[in-house]
Amino acid sequence: MGPLMPVSVVDSTPARFDGPPRVIALGFQLANGTLVGPRDMFDDKSFNLARHKANEMADLMRRHGPFRAAPSPPRRNGIHHHAGRDEEALETVCPARIGYQGIKPEIRRKMRR
Repeated sequence: MGPLMPVSVVDSTPARFDGPPRVIALGFQLANGTLVGPRDMFDDKSFNLARHKANEMADLMRRHGPFRAAPSPPRRNGIHHHAGRDEEALETVCPARIGYQGIKPEIRRKMRR
């Protein structure tokens, strides 16, 4: 990750594997019923300062070293919270019997509540 660097299509191949991420822009125009283009919108000297700043920011971020987010504890959403309950609720049935019939009666009563 890092700052997005506007580049022309010719310069879109990255020289460094770790950034900065490159962005290209192609412009099209509809004139007299025909599509004209593509035109390389970032192939302009006016974007040189933006490219320079993006490279500076990428170098600054690179000097900080590799970034690894600390692993977060698993959240208690509905999927993980109910996963164990589903396995104990089901009993082995014929594959043709699908639905409420495959659920143990005591669990079926809990589900109605």
